[in-house]
Amino acid sequence: FLEAYDFEDIKFWGITIQNEPSSGSNPDYPWQTMFFSGETERNFIKNLLGPLLKNSTIGKDLAVMVMDDQRHYLPTWADIVLADEEAGKYVSGIAVHWYGDFSIPPGQLLSETHQHHPRKFILATEACNGANDGIRGPILGDWYRGDNYAHDIITDLSNWVSGWIDWNICLDLQGGPNWVQNFVDSPVIVNATAGEFYKQPMFYVMGHFSKFIRPDSRRVGLTISNGSAMLEGVAITTPSRQRVLVLNNRDDHQAYELSIKDAAIDRMAIRLTLEPRTIATIFIRPDSRRVGLTISNGSAMLEGVAITTPSRQRVLVLNNRDDHQAYELSIKDAAIDRMAIRLTLEPRTIATIVWNKEIAKTENFERKL
Repeated sequence: FLEAYDFEDIKFWGITIQNEPSSGSNPDYPWQTMFFSGETERNFIKNLLGPLLKNSTIGKDLAVMVMDDQRHYLPTWADIVLADEEAGKYVSGIAVHWYGDFSIPPGQLLSETHQHHPRKFILATEACNGANDGIRGPILGDWYRGDNYAHDIITDLSNWVSGWIDWNICLDLQGGPNWVQNFVDSPVIVNATAGEFYKQPMFYVMGHFSKFIRPDSRRVGLTISNGSAMLEGVAITTPSRQRVLVLNNRDDHQAYELSIKDAAIDRMAIRLTLEPRTIATIFIRPDSRRVGLTISNGSAMLEGVAITTPSRQRVLVLNNRDDHQAYELSIKDAAIDRMAIRLTLEPRTIATIVWNKEIAKTENFERKL
């Protein structure tokens, strides 16, 4: 298999031993499968697959992952395989799926697995909606399925999982094609007849993580004080020392007034209202500093925060929480003579304004902005 792909110059980063090996114990399972237990997988790796890959030019550097099944088998499955040093030396990580996560608390099982095997990564290798939540296939525009993604990704990242893979990035209107009619949902739905595709809430939820959390990022500690189990989040530091904070309010009715502080940044506080059923990503550049902001003749429904970045850019984030009132704004920077930005902030609108202090001091500021 690997040699055939290599012949076409297609390289693999990693493999799992078998997709959902526990399913092979069901004689009526509807599609191809092969049973492994933890013990038989351990023996297969130790006696056959591991030595074969090690002695192969195309397989010696592959990341081999064990289990690739529902995480309620953890930490037992990983313990069985990795307790054998001969088998463990061929294994790089542990692969997990999300099905069953909503009937059991998966976070503790993941953290226990990491504690037992801290040198092996954990990777979430399969997730999709519409498989076992009562309604098969796509539900166009469904927010709750997007929320499922956010909740699972936050739970995983908060419990030592190093990545998260969606099963199907795009499917048709039926949730296929699939040769055994296993129709499910997807972040992108393609309507081939109309020549259209639809980006679902799941697509945008994934972007809250994938657009900002770059490879080689590290999770940092996050404490939510005086909150609720419905308010969750994860905090990340990227390789360029940027902070990424993803927050998810799963409550149908309760909004949360937040004051976000970073222990590594003196005098930094970001105030944010997280409305019911809302996900938000806060992105903080290293060495940025909050500066004073005065809103005159405004309203309690108009709020904002002003930041100076290390490159001396000004960043102003404004939020109009009013359902009906628009605001005509004239934005002035006390450090820049004769600068005024005029802006209309419509009801229920958030806007970010960025300007460079050096450019703003030139006569051509208005044109360059």
